[in-house]
Amino acid sequence: MEKEKLVTIKRYECDAKTAEEAKRQLVLCNRILAYEGALDGLGHVSIRNPENPNTFFQSISISPEFVTMDDIIEIDMDGKVLTPIEGKKAYGERILHARLMAVRPDINCVFHGHPLPLIPFSVCPEIPLLPVMNYGSIFYNGFSYYNCTDPSNGMVVYTAEEADLVAASFGEKWACLMRGHGATIGAENIPQLVLDVLLLIKNAQVQLDCLKIGGKPQVCTEEEGRSYRFVMHADLALGRCWNYYVSRVKKAMPDVVDL
Repeated sequence: MEKEKLVTIKRYECDAKTAEEAKRQLVLCNRILAYEGALDGLGHVSIRNPENPNTFFQSISISPEFVTMDDIIEIDMDGKVLTPIEGKKAYGERILHARLMAVRPDINCVFHGHPLPLIPFSVCPEIPLLPVMNYGSIFYNGFSYYNCTDPSNGMVVYTAEEADLVAASFGEKWACLMRGHGATIGAENIPQLVLDVLLLIKNAQVQLDCLKIGGKPQVCTEEEGRSYRFVMHADLALGRCWNYYVSRVKKAMPDVVDL
């Protein structure tokens, strides 16, 4: 009988321990969230520098689908670009990432985007986003809401003053729904961020489907949510999901296969 062939599957670490690894994860995060439909030509993600917690990495102002290692810049907690790239601009909303990380040391990665299933819940506060799936129960402590009242800025966060207001609205939560704009989500590491964003979008879509059929969904309890968040953020489940998404995007986008 022939011996079974051993198939080696590359495993990817969840926690970035060096600046270089953080940058690689950031590129993959941009590509994954673009490929999976969470980010389009707009939106952005960031990761705290593991070698200097007072700075973070983000790409230049470019569509997430096209981010490469050469596009990553370092930024401080006041939104100042420390490693500018000549002829390239940073995201205007980098200040949102900066101020949130400044007040939340437990948040090392930030997503800001405009997934359509989340928008209805940002403009209909009387219909709260609920954990109708165990996916959504990762956010068992709910969501904060931010209502931009300055019509002159197009509802985009460009100033430290407004970014501080958004960050303050978070409290101890991990996500903020921004009226008619999108969502800002924080996590401890990039694999968590990818997983949480994608699962929250799926949860929102299921809730929208329940509303369409006029059903009143049974929601997950806080206890169930705490348990599910712990399980999904543990090394086994998180590593399994991160490997899945990384493998998918490398097949779809061969230019990142060596990351």
